[in-house]
Amino acid sequence: MYAALKRLEEYDRSDQGNIDRLFLSKFNQWPHIFNLANCIVGVSMLAMPYCLQQCGILLGTILIGICSILTKITCHLLYQGALLTRRRSYESIASYAFGNSGKRLVELLMILFLMSCIVSFMVVIGDIGPHVLADYLELQAPTQRLRILVMVVIFLFIILPLSLFRSVTSLSRINSITVLFYTVFVLRMLVECIPRIFDFDWITNVRWWHQEGLLTSLPIISMALSCQTQLFCVTDCIKEPSVAK
Repeated sequence: MYAALKRLEEYDRSDQGNIDRLFLSKFNQWPHIFNLANCIVGVSMLAMPYCLQQCGILLGTILIGICSILTKITCHLLYQGALLTRRRSYESIASYAFGNSGKRLVELLMILFLMSCIVSFMVVIGDIGPHVLADYLELQAPTQRLRILVMVVIFLFIILPLSLFRSVTSLSRINSITVLFYTVFVLRMLVECIPRIFDFDWITNVRWWHQEGLLTSLPIISMALSCQTQLFCVTDCIKEPSVAK
């Protein structure tokens, strides 16, 4: 009797595995990958050269790899915990784990985090945008009024409309184009750097390991690769979510 029940349980597990594989074969993961990748790759990536300069090429690369692995592990644990507790947001998980006071604290920290992201984005736009527009309009130098105008226009006509979307699914095409632009940009930079790389004059001037800059670079790299707060915005768009998906 016990052997028959055990075989029946094994059959049920194999059937469930076949069903999961069938769903995964029909599941298109690329739109969600592009959405999550665009949450990570952003303005904070512009600080990577500074981090590599502070802690060295080798140490900086190791830090980027470690932070990437930790981000993947924490996202997997968060989503697995959300499925087990039947929670669908970062705040609800905080409420389940720490109560109402923990939920309010997490909400406050998320608001401050998003505000800091907007401020950093606007600072970068205010520094780069006027120079690009001045070169396009053949102006001698960007003025303060031009800087304010560029920031206001981008905020009102780009950032605000994108923020009003209720679902991230509608942004998948825009995010895929953005990731493609990042890829082309990186490839172009590599092509332009190939002659200098094979020149080998930079070996004596490059900094490989500088542990004094570890405390300066680690917070920047870890925050640049973080996407835990945006994870549930992406997973809410998945039909019949599971850990495998």
